[in-house]
Amino acid sequence: MTSTSLRIPFDDPDADIIVRSSDDVKFRLYKVILAKASPVFRAMLQKCSDLAINSTILVVPLSEDARTLGNLFRLCYPVAPPELERLDEVFAVLRAAEKYEITDVLAPLQKTLREQTRKDPLCVYAIAYLLRFGDIARLAAKRLLEDVLTMPEIMPPEFDLLPSTAFYLLLSYTQKCVQASLTVADNHALQFTGPVWQCERCTTCKISSKPTQRVCSGSSIRRWTGWTSYVAGIKQDLVLCPGKRFASQCEPSCPAIQRAASICARCAPDAYDDCVQYPHFLQKVIDQSISKVGLIFPFEVVPVA
Repeated sequence: MTSTSLRIPFDDPDADIIVRSSDDVKFRLYKVILAKASPVFRAMLQKCSDLAINSTILVVPLSEDARTLGNLFRLCYPVAPPELERLDEVFAVLRAAEKYEITDVLAPLQKTLREQTRKDPLCVYAIAYLLRFGDIARLAAKRLLEDVLTMPEIMPPEFDLLPSTAFYLLLSYTQKCVQASLTVADNHALQFTGPVWQCERCTTCKISSKPTQRVCSGSSIRRWTGWTSYVAGIKQDLVLCPGKRFASQCEPSCPAIQRAASICARCAPDAYDDCVQYPHFLQKVIDQSISKVGLIFPFEVVPVA
């Protein structure tokens, strides 16, 4: 099959080499730009220069499709950069860039990959693991802690390439983060640490069955009767999402906050403030605890000589 199509803007009539994609699209390029961008292309051009017959332009077939090559060449040429919105496109260009050792384009592509961790952290984790981008894989793993993990309806093609070790490490990391967050939530001392809930509670209304806590001043601190169930609800969320943001626990519509506002007039203001501010305080401590959970990948381990 003879290729006749040209990919704009790589259609200069004075170009001195043609690159043909796997789907038979031609790119008219300049050898000097390819050689400067890629040592692999430089070596390839040196070997292929003798194949040109009768001064005809050299045609070099490559295994990547036209979309991937077009995006890659746009990053090398003084033209508008590609708009890479799909992760499969980013992955394809990154693999091609690594294959041809075009290192100058890795930084902007990694930046694009990082930006996608909010949208699809699971696929970003898979891609980053396959490309040995440890920092991006860890970022994606941490993003996965913030929501319930759900599998896409159609398995991404990257998953076919991902080893079972990658899934094991991700699940193990999640499990450790769950345990770290629950340890923080179970720390009763934290529930009496802070500018808001160090106040003395009312002794006339109903209080929880927990023992009265004492601070250094000797004053008694008592938790209102809904506090224990309120913290239990937070812990249930942490089992599914150890990195969960507790925005919903701070809304006036939250049942615990509504209950806090309905207890006796003396306790209500403090109990309400506790419910609104405690999740913010707890989240900071959980984030600090989770940040200490390690996630090391096999490709980062230096073998012992």
